Amino acid sequence: MIDTFEQVADGVFAYHHDWADGLCAIVFGDDGAVAIDGGGDAADGETMAAFMRQHGREPTRLIYTHGHPDHVWGAAALGGGEVFSHELTPEVMRKQVPSWAQRWGVSQEEAAARVPWPTATFGQTMSWYLGGRTIRSIRTPGHSTDGTSYLIEDCRTLIAGDAIATGIVPALNDGDGRTLEMSHRLLLEKGDQIDVLVPGHGPVAHGDEVAACLRWGASYLRGVRTRVKQQLVSGIEDQEALEASCSYAEFVGDRFDSELHHMPQRHATAVVKIISEERTRIPDHANTWDNI
Repeated sequence: MIDTFEQVADGVFAYHHDWADGLCAIVFGDDGAVAIDGGGDAADGETMAAFMRQHGREPTRLIYTHGHPDHVWGAAALGGGEVFSHELTPEVMRKQVPSWAQRWGVSQEEAAARVPWPTATFGQTMSWYLGGRTIRSIRTPGHSTDGTSYLIEDCRTLIAGDAIATGIVPALNDGDGRTLEMSHRLLLEKGDQIDVLVPGHGPVAHGDEVAACLRWGASYLRGVRTRVKQQLVSGIEDQEALEASCSYAEFVGDRFDSELHHMPQRHATAVVKIISEERTRIPDHANTWDNI
């Protein structure tokens, strides 16, 4: 059994929470600490904040990998100071406020107030200095438009958010399958900088496992998309036939426990999203993404 806090590198801890084997992170430096994501329940952020205080650090800096509920809903106890995110994250969060209000049975204003909002945003890159170590942002969209991963340079540890999942199939949500595939490939190119991968969901990957996880995710996304395109080009338009052509058994098999986290349904959702994407793209066979 994995402890709630798993030390993945010197001064770096992955926090395990209950949302589909979700992971947040805490990074300690000589001069302060940073929490990366806050989990999906208030107790997650409270537990992380208490852990930081136990180590002599106040929870005054929070970074979001993206603005989805299981990364921001629990962050209240962590968001009393500076809150950093990509510049698209506030809009990703704003679009979800009506559904938050409906879920909690409160006004939209009250729903928005329950979650720490970014106080500082960045475009392509940003770095944080904690005394003795640097955290650098890497844009990894695809699961969401604002997706950003964070590389702790000295210990070669990547906090990937939902750009990478090692315990579930890649989730596209409000993102894009081709973009997520390219984020996997981008991180593969940076493989000589990454020894430890903390995903948004699933077990932490070490050493050769890192590249293996990235390759599988990219291959899965490319494989489903290629099959869908083949079917569309051949004239098959029926939605059920398109979905049936991308079976769970063929594209996922026994990689994951199919009884956990509604895994077949997650695969089906990814397939439907990719079908939707390719229906709009199929006239453009010259797209350079297809040649990568």
